Amino acid sequence: MESINIYPNPTANILYIKSNYSLDYDLFNIVGQKIKSGSLLLGNNEINVKRLSNGVYFLNFFIGNKTYSRKIVIKK
Repeated sequence: MESINIYPNPTANILYIKSNYSLDYDLFNIVGQKIKSGSLLLGNNEINVKRLSNGVYFLNFFIGNKTYSRKIVIKK
């Protein structure tokens, strides 16, 4: 999904997301527990991940009836 840029990855504090869509997201940990959810606007967005532990997470986006998933690494 080239219309969404996520950086930096890995990150320690803030995850920046540039999107060509307004969309909803869910953030899951490696065992599938939902950690955070919210909405992103068209353009530049930020998700604060400062309180999350080191590890692998999955950021799911919902566009129409499709779900897209990106792996996110938190490393402090």
